[in-house]
Amino acid sequence: MAGETTVWNPWRALRERPHLQLAWGRLSHGKGRIVDHGDGQRTVTLDTRLTRIDRNAVLAHELVHDELDFLWARGTPAAIVAHGERVVDRIVADRLVPPQLLHQFVYAYSELEGVTITVAADEFQVPLDVADLALQRLPFWRAEAVG
Repeated sequence: MAGETTVWNPWRALRERPHLQLAWGRLSHGKGRIVDHGDGQRTVTLDTRLTRIDRNAVLAHELVHDELDFLWARGTPAAIVAHGERVVDRIVADRLVPPQLLHQFVYAYSELEGVTITVAADEFQVPLDVADLALQRLPFWRAEAVG
């Protein structure tokens, strides 16, 4: 249907980026990372201990880093990294929980009972932090609606 909003599929996006390779490992700092090899090739590594839902969100996060070319060199000021991570997190939330679909869901579900972060996370199959950020970005969302 024209104008239909869909949820972004990071696995499909990964397949469409031949410059990216996927690797798995046990990461001591974080759930995922992206490394630029300097030859146009990059590797995204995901922690093997992630759940299916977390793998999806972490891959999405690393793909947005790739798109924006937000790869932090050692010594990058913490404030710059923190700001960049917030930008990436907002884009990931908007892609995995499209605002239009979330708005429709909240409106329809609120007829039955209030929407919580957990209900939204279950509906969109995303981690709680992604659902929380997506809900916070709705213009009418109030923290007390979380319950």
